[in-house]
Amino acid sequence: MKNALSILAVAGFAAAAFAAPQETASFTSIDSNGPNGSVANTVTNYTATGGYSLGKMVTNGTLNSVNPATYSLEARIQVTPAGGQPSFIIQPFTNFAFSQEIAVDFQTTVPSGGYNPAGSWEFRFFESFDDGGTASIDANWESVSLTFDNDVPPPPPGPGDAILINLVFGTEVSGDGNIAAAGEVSWFKFALAEDVTADNNRFVDMTTIGGGLGDPEIGVYRNDGTLVANDDDGGPGLSSQLSFGTGGRPANADGLPFNGQNGALNATGSGEFYYIACAAFNTTFGATDFNVTSTGAATGATRVNVKWGRAVCRPDYNADGIVDFFDYLDFVQDFAAGCD
Repeated sequence: MKNALSILAVAGFAAAAFAAPQETASFTSIDSNGPNGSVANTVTNYTATGGYSLGKMVTNGTLNSVNPATYSLEARIQVTPAGGQPSFIIQPFTNFAFSQEIAVDFQTTVPSGGYNPAGSWEFRFFESFDDGGTASIDANWESVSLTFDNDVPPPPPGPGDAILINLVFGTEVSGDGNIAAAGEVSWFKFALAEDVTADNNRFVDMTTIGGGLGDPEIGVYRNDGTLVANDDDGGPGLSSQLSFGTGGRPANADGLPFNGQNGALNATGSGEFYYIACAAFNTTFGATDFNVTSTGAATGATRVNVKWGRAVCRPDYNADGIVDFFDYLDFVQDFAAGCD
């Protein structure tokens, strides 16, 4: 995906009282080429001395454009830590433009941080989109250094700070949040007055259309923290879309039809909610404990649109719960547009 951004940022714990750079792996003239795992990737190694609690990694360097079609944000580094710790991907750039040479100073919070990094580390340099094939080098790191640090930033807001979306039957309602730093997650919540199933002709649809985040993903969690469903790119463009209950409604803009593909939702009890996590690509939605890990470098405004209503009423073409002249207008517009 050309627009994909990827930088892993999750909370860890630093044992040292004062954060400071500990050691640095430095390399020069490193080609960035080929998709991840390709033989065209440049692979380097570094043996960390360790003896401290790792929290973050700071990437510095200068990247030069080689293929004129490449974007700087496509340059990635897959990091495989010592000792079987989880690997992660660093994407130091967030801009598309590439004016031949670009410098970077970027911080990445290490997943499952708080361990001693001593041992052999692997750094694999690749492109999220390989312009021109592996025979054509996309970019070259004139210099690149990865500094091991014991500092860990505070965790982002969790579901306890979720923004309330008050559902209105037959009307799309939006909630607006913000991602201020790479790796953060925006949380929203809503209560449901009735079961939403295909049997009772009810639906709940949600999209991320209208936010300022370029490539958002969403996931829905029950009140106990278990994952119900998640989506990436199901809506128009790079927006995400989920659909519960029954289906058959028209597509939202040029997105996919709402067809109830994500199953049923039960009514919430008193004081209970469904929670929606929204974050930049690439995001992992864990199965339990509201465990959401964003790998996105993008920041900006987030928006989640939720519509609750009755689905099976053919005259109610726009599914707003009311049969009126607007249904006719929407039908005529779709009829005139025809089918692809």
